[in-house]
Amino acid sequence: MEQVYQNIEQGGNMPDISMCLNKKCKKRNTCYRFIAEPDRWQSYGGFNEKDCEHYIKIEKEVRMQEKFGKHLTIILKRMCKAVGADFSKVKFKSQNWFKKYKWTEEEEDKFRVWLVNYIYTNTDARKEFLAIPLKNKKRIKNAVSMFLMSYGWVYKK
Repeated sequence: MEQVYQNIEQGGNMPDISMCLNKKCKKRNTCYRFIAEPDRWQSYGGFNEKDCEHYIKIEKEVRMQEKFGKHLTIILKRMCKAVGADFSKVKFKSQNWFKKYKWTEEEEDKFRVWLVNYIYTNTDARKEFLAIPLKNKKRIKNAVSMFLMSYGWVYKK
């Protein structure tokens, strides 16, 4: 089990497991056997959806990293922390997820400073966050402003 999580976190190749194709299973969206990227030569098993003994739970954070990328997940976690939101309970798939919580302009400014510095000092974060990942403070500040304008929490009144 440890190897499965380690592999996901490091972006490694698919571990040697049988994957699941059972679309009737209610646990499929949190099961590694169902949501993992198949390898070129992948084996599949016919698992029972009622009382599956082969369920491998994937935590929301790991699933988010697969969907958004490692650094955007870190950014969203920090954004949640800034307003006291529980990252694991925010429904990022909903259309207006960023309207569910509020922050002050000061809280946003503090987050903005952190985010600019995080992207500026982290090459992999720049590659994930910016279309052209140059280490240029002005470009990073503009990208962060666009991100916050589009996805930042709404202001408290």
